[in-house]
Amino acid sequence: PVRHLIASRAPVMDEAAIAERPYRDYLQAPLQPLADNLEANTYETFERDPVKYARYEEAVKKFLGDRTSAVVVVAGAGRGPLVAAVLRAASDRCNVKVHAVEKNANAIVTLRHRAATEDAWRGRVEVHQSDMRRWAPPCPIDCVVSELLGSFGDNELSPECLEPVERWTSVSIPQNYESFLQPISCARLWFD
Repeated sequence: PVRHLIASRAPVMDEAAIAERPYRDYLQAPLQPLADNLEANTYETFERDPVKYARYEEAVKKFLGDRTSAVVVVAGAGRGPLVAAVLRAASDRCNVKVHAVEKNANAIVTLRHRAATEDAWRGRVEVHQSDMRRWAPPCPIDCVVSELLGSFGDNELSPECLEPVERWTSVSIPQNYESFLQPISCARLWFD
């Protein structure tokens, strides 16, 4: 009997698996961040992906290289995880100025609070409440960082949003990405 209990126990799930559980086997409507402001729980879901932000940080470190200063725009800054990744990448070796551009008024509150209260942000991050397609940078930009890649099958109008941004600089993180569609089948689609 004890052997049966041990063998039938559910596997221990790590934090990522717990965060993903509500989205498994569930058909989701695509986000519409241009039309709607994202809610806090949506940002929380995005921010639970430590690998993504570590990869962005690595990419920014490679861009910064031996530079002693740089001006970086985070286009679609959300609540600031990309801003934080840029600041960590620069650390103390590079004087980086970050322009955090975000249209969502709710996220702006968080960005402004972080810029005013977090030591790493203070004096280094300027928050701009604006649609990135209409924002004009106040100075020459060295690099644009954005995560407007969207979820599966939805690019959040990324090409339309980032096209105007491309004129600010020739360096963008990510430099490119590819969307594709793969046919799938799921029993839940037929039985729900």
